[in-house]
Amino acid sequence: MLKPPTFQAINAFTGEPLADDFPVHGKQDVDVACKNAHAVARSFRQQSADMRAQLLDTIASKLEQNASVIAERAHLETALPLVRLNGEIGRTANQLRLFSEVLKQGAWSRATLAFSAAGGDTASALAAGCPVIVKGHSAHPGTSELVAKCIEQALTECDLPQAIFTLLQGNQRELGTSLVTHPRIQAVGFTGSVTGGRALFDLAQQRAVPIPFYGELGAINPTFILPSALDDPQQLAEQYVQSMTLGSGQFCTKPGVVFVVDSDPASAFIESAQTLLLAHAPHTMLTPSIRNSYCEQSKHRASEAGLMCTTQDQGFAEVTSALFVTDSDAWRANHSGKRKFSARSPWS
Repeated sequence: MLKPPTFQAINAFTGEPLADDFPVHGKQDVDVACKNAHAVARSFRQQSADMRAQLLDTIASKLEQNASVIAERAHLETALPLVRLNGEIGRTANQLRLFSEVLKQGAWSRATLAFSAAGGDTASALAAGCPVIVKGHSAHPGTSELVAKCIEQALTECDLPQAIFTLLQGNQRELGTSLVTHPRIQAVGFTGSVTGGRALFDLAQQRAVPIPFYGELGAINPTFILPSALDDPQQLAEQYVQSMTLGSGQFCTKPGVVFVVDSDPASAFIESAQTLLLAHAPHTMLTPSIRNSYCEQSKHRASEAGLMCTTQDQGFAEVTSALFVTDSDAWRANHSGKRKFSARSPWS
């Protein structure tokens, strides 16, 4: 008998595979998960608000009880600092409790994804009484599995069916395609690249009956600096570089494109930002593919006419930030959208 296919997570610091094997789920697994979720959907929806609130509270407690193990694994798989990861776990637990309170008060709201398989999309769906099937990210399957176990334990303690939540793992795009196009799936939530999100959105809309697609895609975040904000160019540059490089430039809130009116204070701001950037320590990115894409795009941009690039040499595993400066004439002349004053990051 053939052994079922598996894949391994990659150590974000070394590029080497981590020891654990994870299943490569496929279309048949999607069919089973959707069938089981459909079978419990009505009974779960009919559960009282108090019961669903209890489930969310229990998941939050399980996450907090396992916070150190989850954070350590996520640190290995993403290279994100433990301080941030523990903060994200705490934020996720608080978000779950927020939805619990919303249920208890009889109000309704929606929030964005906080952390892994138990983020806001999952929390809001469970609060509404909707079963959830999560496609774990192939870059951090160990983190997803640990979080999923917290949810499974919470379901057991609340005496609720396990089919209310299912984690499917894999490193093939077919898994996501099978989920989005499955007739029993009624809504999709996705956080990631514009390219990946657009592909999933198109699939959702091409169905015989289109379904909602809730996407948080990319992170350009155009920022306009008015002359009145340039009283202290050095301080503003420090704040800008800190925001630009936070989380290796992978925060969805980073200022990816900055517009500023040409002036002496603006020049001082740009020069200060360039100096600070050259002194900034290299970063380890979330995945090798993100790193490779970032390096390729940065090199390509640096070779184009009309752009002045400030960066350091890229290392083997770590990367350095890149800052591109151009003027309004070059910006207007280039219909492809070169940046007026831009900070490159993997999400730009």
